[in-house]
Amino acid sequence: MFTPLELIYPVVSRRAGGLSLGVDLFPDRKTCNFDCPYCEIFPFPGEPPFRPEDLDRELAEFFEVDYPSFPPDLPLRDLTLSGSGEPTLSPHLGSALASIRTARDRWAPGADLVLITNSTTLGHPETAALLGRCVDEAGLRIWAKLDGGNEEWYGRMSRSRVPFRDVVEGILSFSSAHAVIVQTMLCTLDGRGPSDADLADYAGLVEDVLGRGARFLEIHLYTQARPSPEGRTSPLPEADLSAAADLVSRRAPGVPVRVFGRTGELSR
Repeated sequence: MFTPLELIYPVVSRRAGGLSLGVDLFPDRKTCNFDCPYCEIFPFPGEPPFRPEDLDRELAEFFEVDYPSFPPDLPLRDLTLSGSGEPTLSPHLGSALASIRTARDRWAPGADLVLITNSTTLGHPETAALLGRCVDEAGLRIWAKLDGGNEEWYGRMSRSRVPFRDVVEGILSFSSAHAVIVQTMLCTLDGRGPSDADLADYAGLVEDVLGRGARFLEIHLYTQARPSPEGRTSPLPEADLSAAADLVSRRAPGVPVRVFGRTGELSR
């Protein structure tokens, strides 16, 4: 029986392909510069603020007490910084990266380290330098959000004050030095999914940034898997996801495009 903890949470992830151990840097409140309508974070009672020593304690408790009882056919695929907000906004980002690296190296040397980001700070020199070192030294994988191929679509999906251009240029700048996995949510909003023009703009944008030096390990097109508090979004049909992937693949030759429906990865 897994002991409930405040900062870490194991989930079976469709994109990790198995067990993923999430790490939440914002247990006391949602902290994000995006306000995505599909966000799965429901209002929750505030816990104590994040403390690095609490993360170290919980990681040890999970790996020494709980993880040995997990089924052997459910190996740990990754340790992922995500949780209730944008992890790169946390003042404890550096210490959290160090903690999950130490835990991985000690207890799960075959697992990946992952940071899921909305890409708004990839162009900030200090953040980019920290993440770049972790990529080079610890094999950190950056999953960089790119929700849209034009201003209007991006605005609907993010409802953020961060300019679309800053997100695109941040991804380009960072990935030119350190390859990333690009992730894009495809869902309906108020019954409307991305239009053919939206998808064409997205594929064209991917082609453009790759031509300017961006390096993508993979592109993940995924749809909503769990309900959101607002209830305004819904999953995109699998046929639409596959069609979008075919379009992107033609504009991004050599980059694997993976597609994830509600319950798992779609074969292509």
